Amino acid sequence: FATVPYKQSEGIAGRLYLASSTRRFSEQETEFLAQVVAQMATSVNSVMLLDELAHDAAQQERSKISRDIHDTTVQSYIGLKLGLEALYRDIAPGSQGAARIKELLDMATLTVDDLRGYIDRLRGRPTARPETQLVEQLKEQQRRYREYHGIDVKLQSAAVPRVDDRLAGEAYQVVCEALSNVFRHTAAKQAFVDL
Repeated sequence: FATVPYKQSEGIAGRLYLASSTRRFSEQETEFLAQVVAQMATSVNSVMLLDELAHDAAQQERSKISRDIHDTTVQSYIGLKLGLEALYRDIAPGSQGAARIKELLDMATLTVDDLRGYIDRLRGRPTARPETQLVEQLKEQQRRYREYHGIDVKLQSAAVPRVDDRLAGEAYQVVCEALSNVFRHTAAKQAFVDL
């Protein structure tokens, strides 16, 4: 057999063993094997560094997007919400207009909450139980579509899905887009989500 050391600059250290039952390894072959292993360790280090750089760049981009959303969209909705609150206070409490304004105010409040949750996910803030939160968020969407648009959304699931935070966020976005398409592009009054 032949053996050579394997060491990454800041990582795994060990030995590589090469065995043959039919022949002996020469000194030149062992030296060549050592060179190959050194190049392999360098390549692994490079791949790990590139992976870390890509991860850091993606995290910075998500942080930038979350700041942009917070500084533009969320602030606009907060301004809308404050305007609706002022209008709601100025109108007669029992009037039909007051009920409509209150509905718009509730929708603006929920949208701000949704956007803040999205920002938290972009920033990588983990939730305690993403699968439970997914179901709760979908139930909230179910309630909104029933109250605001008259669409009865049935939620079906054999069991609470076991998902991580990232997949829960993606699943939530897919369902929201699907329900939005039902509302915007059909006259349907019923929809279902099967997890």
